[in-house]
Amino acid sequence: MITKTMQTDKPVIANMKLRKKELDILMYLRNNARHTVTSIGRKLNVPRTTVFEKIKKFKQAELIRRFTCIPDFNKLGYSIHAYVLFKSEPSKKEELGEGLANSAHTNNVLKLGNDFDFMASLEKCPTCAGTGHIARISIQEKKASQ
Repeated sequence: MITKTMQTDKPVIANMKLRKKELDILMYLRNNARHTVTSIGRKLNVPRTTVFEKIKKFKQAELIRRFTCIPDFNKLGYSIHAYVLFKSEPSKKEELGEGLANSAHTNNVLKLGNDFDFMASLEKCPTCAGTGHIARISIQEKKASQ
């Protein structure tokens, strides 16, 4: 079944069922997306053209949103890592989400549907003094939601 998303109007396959080889390719990419199509094909014993077509299919179906890296923040000098829950007034929810997503201290943001609106993974940058930057973000939003 092909549908269109409201946000992008790109075709997506709803409730996509993956075959074992497709799942193998996806899981391999999840562990290391830097490998070439040829090396993935060799490792999984799948023709490289099949790997290429499956990756193309995953991207078109928005099953793969992007290829990214996961840095070791401790080695970069980011010594403090915090998961923070945020709750906002309904009228400020979008602004909060954008602010968190655009913050230099944010590693990732999850939109929640329960008592809290967002959960953010925040890092203390090496040039920031103390933990005030992370604390200020949560305190300011806490005040805004009261």
